[in-house]
Amino acid sequence: FGFGNNLLNWTLADRVPLVIKVPGSSAQRIEVPVGQVDLAPTVLNLLGIDAAGLPYVGRNLLGSPGDEPVARRDGSWVDARHLFLLRSGASGTHCYDRARLIDVPLKECEAGSATAGLQVEMARRVREFDLQQRLLAESFVSAPK
Repeated sequence: FGFGNNLLNWTLADRVPLVIKVPGSSAQRIEVPVGQVDLAPTVLNLLGIDAAGLPYVGRNLLGSPGDEPVARRDGSWVDARHLFLLRSGASGTHCYDRARLIDVPLKECEAGSATAGLQVEMARRVREFDLQQRLLAESFVSAPK
């Protein structure tokens, strides 16, 4: 497949392309790492709906998506600069520089880990406490008219 047989390379190759064809629009390639949570806000934008006030964790990729980490349920994450793999035990956890594909000190991934951890926890609470409908109702009640 053109990459080494190790956890770093397999994780970096774990990607699924997404193509959305919009009649009359020119092609656009998104270069920052994205996740499934970004799909709904992006599609809503294509439909002319601003999802900023709605209870979504994801980003509109057609705006200015920024470089937030894309979290996985296990606590691992990726952003434009780093790949953080959380594994059992201190020796299994790694912070990689994505450009150079080298292991860097875990301190370089602390801020991203905090953000990714918050994303995972928010998603868990929404699922566990069935909060989607409540958040949606709250967003329409508090929305400016």
